Amino acid sequence: IIRVVDALKDRDAKKKNVPIKNVAQISRVTMNIIAERIEREIGSPDIQVRVLNNNILMEGTAQGNFEADRAIEIAKTYLPEVFVQKNKADEGEVKPKQAGGQTGGLPIIIDLLRIAPPPASAPGKDIKITMNYVELTNEYDKTFNFIWSPLVSDSSNFQYNSGLGELSANLVATVSSLFPKLNSAKSHGHAKILKTGQIIVKDRAEQPAAIESSVDFFTRTVDATGNSALTPVQVQNVTKVKAATIPGSDSLELGLQITLNSLLGTNQGAPIIAKNSLQTQVIIKNGDSAALGGFAVDEALSGYNREPDRNVSGGGQGQQQGSPLFNLNRGKNFRRNKQQYIIFVTPEVIRTASAGTEDITRKFRLNAGER
Repeated sequence: IIRVVDALKDRDAKKKNVPIKNVAQISRVTMNIIAERIEREIGSPDIQVRVLNNNILMEGTAQGNFEADRAIEIAKTYLPEVFVQKNKADEGEVKPKQAGGQTGGLPIIIDLLRIAPPPASAPGKDIKITMNYVELTNEYDKTFNFIWSPLVSDSSNFQYNSGLGELSANLVATVSSLFPKLNSAKSHGHAKILKTGQIIVKDRAEQPAAIESSVDFFTRTVDATGNSALTPVQVQNVTKVKAATIPGSDSLELGLQITLNSLLGTNQGAPIIAKNSLQTQVIIKNGDSAALGGFAVDEALSGYNREPDRNVSGGGQGQQQGSPLFNLNRGKNFRRNKQQYIIFVTPEVIRTASAGTEDITRKFRLNAGER
């Protein structure tokens, strides 16, 4: 229509003073076609476009502000440019799409779109963490001593009797430790400790999940007056865990603080307790196992021809200390201690907390009908 009006003005030079008015309007059929194309271009089943009184109505529900703004901009691109008559003296102008307007038959866009409420956040994931603690202790002690060191002590004395004019003497020599001594001993101790713990934690929980267990041992002590008392010794294990998933990855970030105490044996009635602790923060792939840390101690002590301490006194008057005739000492002491421990951890994302109980149910035969 605009091109037709412009062509009439250019070709009819005799009727320049006669005003040419544009009274053409966009038909309803054309507006319906435009509405259908706008709706098809938007491509959302929840947004409808219809025509009412030569206006384009945008109705429905958009999933967000971005989708609503996009639908309005697409509709604006389909609005045609319309020739608008300003007044009787003016020749008129072309109204651009961006300017819109509500006079002269110009179609406008009426925004009736609603924004859908954001979906509720999904519940946090549950993470099952399995920890395996292995400790090995090995003690070996071997002693061999051959000692032959005879001792001689002199208790001789002399006595003179002036009244009788007699001189008497006693010659006494004592030989002790005449027979050699042989000492041989061997001892061996071995301990293997395996601890397994499982805990289910919430993804990105503020407070760490904790497992605590303790066992009390009592030792009897006797004081100088002979009174006995029981002294408690506590063996406590504490594990604290925090876990978080990494967006866009199948790995998990773990923060662990582990304190493990183990009873290795007794020494003269007193318990021997090994204390180990570990604190770290690592990233592990879902379902994989990783060795968090540990240590190993290997001690080897050897001694050769060590003479034991001793006091030997001779008899007779004066009780002089004996002196060895000769000293033959051959011996070997060997002691070896080994201690090592290592901690493994396996994180696994599970659907629900009940989904992580299959292993426990199978281990303790908790299924109905299973004996």
